[in-house]
Amino acid sequence: MNGLTEKAFLIMTIFQLPIMDFAQALRQTKENDNYLLETGKKDYERLLLLNEITNPYSIPFLKKYIKPGQKVLEVGCGIGLMSQEIAKIVGEKGSVTGTDLNEEQLAIAQDLISSQYLKRLHFQKASVYDLSEFRDNYDVVYVRFLFIHLEDVTQALDQIKGVLKPGGFLLVEELAGNNTIASDPKDARLAYVRKVDDLQEDLQKSNFTIAKILGVLLMKNGFTIISDQGAQPKLDTQKKRRFFSLGMKSIEEALVKNEKLTREGSQAMIKEVEKMEKDESTNLYFYKIGQIAARLLHAS
Repeated sequence: MNGLTEKAFLIMTIFQLPIMDFAQALRQTKENDNYLLETGKKDYERLLLLNEITNPYSIPFLKKYIKPGQKVLEVGCGIGLMSQEIAKIVGEKGSVTGTDLNEEQLAIAQDLISSQYLKRLHFQKASVYDLSEFRDNYDVVYVRFLFIHLEDVTQALDQIKGVLKPGGFLLVEELAGNNTIASDPKDARLAYVRKVDDLQEDLQKSNFTIAKILGVLLMKNGFTIISDQGAQPKLDTQKKRRFFSLGMKSIEEALVKNEKLTREGSQAMIKEVEKMEKDESTNLYFYKIGQIAARLLHAS
């Protein structure tokens, strides 16, 4: 090659890896910035409660499509509570990998692993925007309450397609919007919960109603919809009824820091919601949950 071509080749060779690493860092930063709730021990109680509220619906949904002996990837696993449930389903001959971008979440997940699942369950740091380390033909990918925090769901779906085998299942559970939370009789204080959700959605540049359009996005990205169903849990214990105020507390710091709310304004709304939660004459209902099972038609 001539001198100019050789010089250009050397420049490309020298800078190729750093450029790739920089692009990966940008994708991970994008995901990190979009998750504004507290993490780790600060959000531990809320995450445990979230499982208690939704698992009666989530586990039967998973059991329809996940079979013993399968290889499953959970993307955005948080503290790994659902990963352990999946490990029960796949049995000793199956395997489960849980990924999350937050190291504190993963450390808790590792500590929580039951000894009986150590050989079939492990956790690894990864961004949904870069799953290039997991090109191992998974039978199932499971995503729960992650897409609502993402700015670019299509990019995430592209990555998920790359880890699924042809004919593999993508199982998704997502919220259908904060307008679906309800009370009976109607309680005006639910408006405070919706306001905080709206501020979070605006700050994240994400879509809290993603469940309503996710089926269309999946079909545009090479999936066929096998089932699309919904559920709306009732907050039927005093413990569960605390979920709304816990969620508001978990996002408070980010909203105050970004000047979406004042500390005083946030605290005032939380106190009103706590009063509503303690009033057992009012029935409270969690967000509607969209549950979609989709099959990948072709390998990416």
